[in-house]
Amino acid sequence: MICAEILEEVSEYTQAIRKSCEILERYGMVTGEYYRGIIDNIGEYGGYFYLGEGVCMPHAKPETGVLSTGLCIIKLNTPVDFEGKKVRIFFTLAARDEAAHFVLMKQIAEICSKKQSLKKMLECRSSEEMLMMMEEEQ
Repeated sequence: MICAEILEEVSEYTQAIRKSCEILERYGMVTGEYYRGIIDNIGEYGGYFYLGEGVCMPHAKPETGVLSTGLCIIKLNTPVDFEGKKVRIFFTLAARDEAAHFVLMKQIAEICSKKQSLKKMLECRSSEEMLMMMEEEQ
C-alpha cells in the first residue's frame, strides 16, 4: 500500500518522518516502534538515506516494527534541513522483507532517476495526484 500527504512545512526533518510513521501506523503497516528505529539509524549511521535532489528515503529494519509492506510519501511545500541538505520529499518505506524492500526501492528509483518525474512529484497539489503519479510509474 502507498499513502501520501502534503504538508506546508515542518520545523525539523524528524517531524516529517514522525508524520509518515504515524500514517503508516494508522494503516496497520508499522507499530509505534518504527519511528524510533529510523531515528536510531540516523543516530548510528547519519543521513545515509538522503538520495539527492531534495529526496530522503527513511526506513529501518523489519524487526523494528514492520507489520506489512508499505510506503508513505510526505511532500513538503517548504524544504526542511536534513543534515545540511534541503529536503522536500520523504519516501518512508516499511518493508517486511528484502524482496519487498527491493520492489519499493525500484519504484522510488524510477521517480528519482527521471528529472521530469521528480519535477512532476514536486508540483503535485494533492495526495491523490501523488498517488496517481506513483501508479503511472509502476
